[in-house]
Amino acid sequence: MTADTADALDATLAADQLRTEFPDWEIIRTDRGHWWAVPNEAGRASKRARSSVDADTPDELRVALREAIRPTAPHHGRCTR
Repeated sequence: MTADTADALDATLAADQLRTEFPDWEIIRTDRGHWWAVPNEAGRASKRARSSVDADTPDELRVALREAIRPTAPHHGRCTR
C-alpha cells in the first residue's frame, strides 16, 4: 500500500465517522485536503444549523461541528451563517 492510498483510506474512514456522528451534515473533503460540512435537508430544517463549517483536519471539523450545533453556539471561528 502506498502512502497516498493509506491517506485516502484514512480520509474515507474519518469522513464516515463524521457522517455517523453528525447525520444532519454533508461532509466534504476537497482534493486539496480541506474539510467542509454543510447541513443536509434535516440539518437545514433544524433552524440551528449554520450554512457551512470548515477546517483543516477532520478533528478540527468535529470540534467546529460540535460548536455549530450547540444551542447557544458562539459566532466566532470559522463557522458561517
